[in-house]
Amino acid sequence: MKEFKITPQEKYDFCVCSVLQSILRNYNINLSQNEIANNLTPGKNGGYMVDDASIGNFLFSNGFKYEHYFWNETPFHEPDSLLQEMNKHEGSVSIGKHWYLLKSFKYPDLEIIDPVNGKLIRKSIYEVLNEMHQKDGGFGLIKKL
Repeated sequence: MKEFKITPQEKYDFCVCSVLQSILRNYNINLSQNEIANNLTPGKNGGYMVDDASIGNFLFSNGFKYEHYFWNETPFHEPDSLLQEMNKHEGSVSIGKHWYLLKSFKYPDLEIIDPVNGKLIRKSIYEVLNEMHQKDGGFGLIKKL
């Protein structure tokens, strides 16, 4: 099972930065949350964009490939297959405007880490998809090149 050393988000809108920092740390890439934020596009209402070129370029420059999928646009409309792929590599789950770190997926259950406080949350894929349906959200697949 994957282990992550997550530093809680250092600013109110740094959930993306905290999640990325934790993933990069597992590959001995030690960047501050501010350094990560400086490479991302700020969102219109706070936070950072997770579906634009800047996050992909940033991760590529650190040796990763990034793919973002909105909750209703997963390959073959099968989020469980995408989650299995994320489980083999690295991944994030966003619900509304908040990013979580995917720790594990064993159908139908996800374990996600909340970067606000580092707490582990267990939810079924059905709960997560229902929340995404109500609040929007998506998945981020991150692969080491």
